[in-house]
Amino acid sequence: MQLLLGGTPATNVTMYQSSSPVNYVSAQSPPTLILHGGVDPLVPIAQSTALKTKLQTMGATVQMVTYPLEGHGWTGASLTDTYDRITAFLTTYNQ
Repeated sequence: MQLLLGGTPATNVTMYQSSSPVNYVSAQSPPTLILHGGVDPLVPIAQSTALKTKLQTMGATVQMVTYPLEGHGWTGASLTDTYDRITAFLTTYNQ
């Protein structure tokens, strides 16, 4: 992330803030599905939780699914479940 954003969150605050979807949430945000691995070594689950909370606070529709034993990506039964959840979500909110 440091290479991509030209520094750390402490040295390039503006770039990190402008790169975070949580800073663009509004009452007009579309329905959002968040899928997160519980042991993701790259993205702390707190980031997904913060996004979910902000969406809820603004009145947007949000669903969050955590796969407790999965990392930043997954396969097998969790991937199948993810596919099913995405399909159901898109079917429900496709406008």
